[in-house]
Amino acid sequence: MTCKKILSLAYRQRGLCPRCGLDLIDGAGFDPDDVQDWVKWFTGSLRAIHVHHLTHRSKGGSDHPSNLELIHTTCHRQVHAGDRKRDTNRQQSHSS
Repeated sequence: MTCKKILSLAYRQRGLCPRCGLDLIDGAGFDPDDVQDWVKWFTGSLRAIHVHHLTHRSKGGSDHPSNLELIHTTCHRQVHAGDRKRDTNRQQSHSS
């Protein structure tokens, strides 16, 4: 995904994670000493967020911005852990 699309999603979400409500990038007021410090900080910060599909591509979801949201990587793991738990519970209830 391009930086422009990521920035557009961040703008749409007012810089907040829709899952936990916290700032997407911790330390957004970071004041670097030089450009390379800023690049290192920004690159590290991008690893802390994830572009999440509201409707998974495996279930027909698209890459259209209306189907995407930026969330923290930890929030993304929790979302998918919940998905796996629901899938396991469904499988168990159907086999009973």
